[in-house]
Amino acid sequence: MAKLVFGEAPAAPKFVNTCYSLVAPDYGISIAGVYQPVNGQWLEVEGAGGISPVDAPRAFRSQEAKFANGWFNTITSEIFG
Repeated sequence: MAKLVFGEAPAAPKFVNTCYSLVAPDYGISIAGVYQPVNGQWLEVEGAGGISPVDAPRAFRSQEAKFANGWFNTITSEIFG
């Protein structure tokens, strides 16, 4: 927004999407993607995003489960109040 005030073009937007899945109450996995507009289409940013490591330690999986629960709690409270 500040760039517009100074007559400059703003940076191209990028959108990030992360999907979480709970395999068990304390074991989560995720996949993420980063997208940007290119010639009128939203395309993935090469080298950005990805999947959670297959060989991640148990603590990592536990943290992913916390992220999944946090996302669920946030989205449901924003939608339903």
